[in-house]
Amino acid sequence: GGEGPDGERDGGDRDAAAAARMRTTSRNLRLPELKVIVMSATLDVDLFVGYFGGEGAGVRTLSVRGRAFPVEVLHTPAAQEDYMEAALSTVMRIHTEAPPDGDAPGDVLVFLP
Repeated sequence: GGEGPDGERDGGDRDAAAAARMRTTSRNLRLPELKVIVMSATLDVDLFVGYFGGEGAGVRTLSVRGRAFPVEVLHTPAAQEDYMEAALSTVMRIHTEAPPDGDAPGDVLVFLP
């Protein structure tokens, strides 16, 4: 935390203060408790729990052991002018060229900018 060069508090302090104000306001208005469920394979749990006030604020976590599957990563050899069209045509090509008997079952994940 602390002040930035222009005298304003940095983002972490500002976010924590905003979260505290929201909690106080919702309690004063007697709003029902907000429940948020976050699922992530790469989440920094301690950082996330701390952001929301820690375990003392009622933040609970549940960890479920995952499974690893083989992944094939494909990239285009050059930048694409229409990346959405390139992504769709690549997904359709993978889908239509997959063996029909299920020798290569799986899903296709596409990450776009």
